[in-house]
This record gives sequence, structure tokens and C-alpha cells, in this order.
Amino acid sequence: MATIRPSAARPGLWVGLVLLASAGLPARAPASFVFTTFAVPGAAATSARDVNDAGLVVGDVFTTTNRRFGFLRDAAGTFTFFDAPGTETFGNGINNAGAVAGAARDAGTGAFRGYVRAADGTFVLFDAPGSLTDPGTGTFAQGINDAGLVVGGFFAPGLVSRGFLRAPDGTLRVFDAPGATETSLTGVNNLGQASGTVIAGGVTRGFVRDADGTVLVFDVPGATLTAATDINDAGQVTGNYFDAGGFTRGFVRNPDGSFVLVDAPGARETQSLGINNLGHLAGDLSTTPAFVATPSSGPVPAVPEPASVALLGAGALGLAASRRAAGLRARR
Repeated sequence: MATIRPSAARPGLWVGLVLLASAGLPARAPASFVFTTFAVPGAAATSARDVNDAGLVVGDVFTTTNRRFGFLRDAAGTFTFFDAPGTETFGNGINNAGAVAGAARDAGTGAFRGYVRAADGTFVLFDAPGSLTDPGTGTFAQGINDAGLVVGGFFAPGLVSRGFLRAPDGTLRVFDAPGATETSLTGVNNLGQASGTVIAGGVTRGFVRDADGTVLVFDVPGATLTAATDINDAGQVTGNYFDAGGFTRGFVRNPDGSFVLVDAPGARETQSLGINNLGHLAGDLSTTPAFVATPSSGPVPAVPEPASVALLGAGALGLAASRRAAGLRARR
């Protein structure tokens, strides 16, 4: 998977920034999910990147002949494959109408273009203003809500990653987190809240951006890197973190700030990339198969977030932005 490093936000969109402190890494919570793994038969790699409320999973598959194309997998396990115009297709986000947001490599330039695929299979491709067109750079759509609001990121001059929000009418706004060197928007819910990751001072952290522009930054306690990859209507955020050993683990952050840590049984690493309104997850395992995970019955064990909180004003410290590294939602 390519690495997308979007970063940006127009200062005028920012209202406030909450910075959450973190403590030592807590003991991993007991298994809280039932995992179902799957792979496209004969594929070299299968990546599940998001799931909607009907259980329709979007992702992409890399073949043994070095092709990458998108797929939809319904709750019964039936696959539908698609190719956006271009030479390579990543399927990144899906809404409840079945519309998909993703990125496709342009056959001429080798750069990526964002796209929206409607449920009827028609495509609209777009580029963020000022997006680079060098091979491997470009515009990457990452998430889409039921109203058709799309979020993602793009490479700007200087290989600077910047985030964007694209309205259903095609109007695109750039989003740069204050003080961050990289900002990536990764998912969006029906309240207009967006998940994302920032890098500032060399530290990668997750964040939630409210519809009014307020930004809440957070870390998984004790993690060396935290990346948020999606958000549902309840305000639950999923994503990934690096533990002290450098391994990728998944998490769900609840609206009260508590964390549920996500580890698939028997997997060396677990990458959580999407979450729907039922709390179901989609992602990848170190052993290659993709997965969907449903919360197990009974209370979900949670790890509380550290209580130390600082509210920073408009001229203060910036956020730490994120490049979907390693186990992060590298949807491009």
C-alpha cells in the first residue's frame, strides 16, 4: 500500500485544540470482538478498509500479476470488483448508500486522483487545487458520509501533506491543523466530525475535528505512534498505534476518552481501518487476510484515557499530524 501523507487545514477553520496527555501503556484489554477473516481467492493481498451499516465492506486486492483493483464484499461474502479510470485503484471509504471514496493512479502522470464511485458504478474523479502530479503523489479520498461529504489528503508543493473536505457539490476546502507539519483526514461521520492524524515535533497523534473546526488530539496511552483512521456517528474512533515493541495494534476510542485495544487472536499485528455505526470494524492482519470484527456480547472492556488535559488557544502549540505509516490507514 502506498503511504499517504496529507497535512493541512485552513487556520480559519480551527476553533480550538485540546491536547491530551498520556501515561504508561496499560495491560491489553481482553478480546472484545469476534473476528471473521477473508481473502479474495488467488490474490497476493486483500485489504479491507471500511464497512457500512449493512455490512458492505470496501477494500482493494493486489494480484499475483501486480494489479490492484477495488472490491465490495457483502454480508453474505459475495464479492463485486471494480476499477476506477486509471491503472491502480484503492477503495478507502463507504457510506450507507454504497458510495465509495478512494484513489486511482492516473495512467498518464502516475499520480493519484481522488474519486467517488456512486452505488450505480459511475465515477467522478477530482484533484485538490495545487496537488502535485508527480508519480506516487496526488490526491487521496479517504472517507465519505451519507450526505456525500468526502475527506482525505493531498501532496502539496514541497511534498507537504494537507487535508481536505469536499462537499457534495464538489467544493473543496483545505484543512491544516495549527502548528502541524502533516495533517491527514481519514474518516467522516454524519455529524460532520472527521477523524485524522497529525505530525508535530516528530510525534504522530490521532485527532477528532468537530464540524465547527474544534480539534481534539489524543494518544493511546504509552504508544509510540497513534493514528486515527475512521469515526462513526456515536463519536467512536478507530485506528492503530505502535506499541513499545514497534508492532501495530488496533484501537477503538470511545467518546468518554476510554480505549478498547483491538488484537485479533493469533495475529502478530492488527490494523483497524474502518468502523460503522454498529461498532463493527474492518481491517487487515499481519498474516495477510482482511477481517471484519463485531463486538462480542457483554460489556466491552475499556482502558481509561489519562485525565490530564490541557486546552490550548489559537496561538498555541500545534497538533502532531500523521502519515498513515505501517499499520495506519494507508489508503491511497
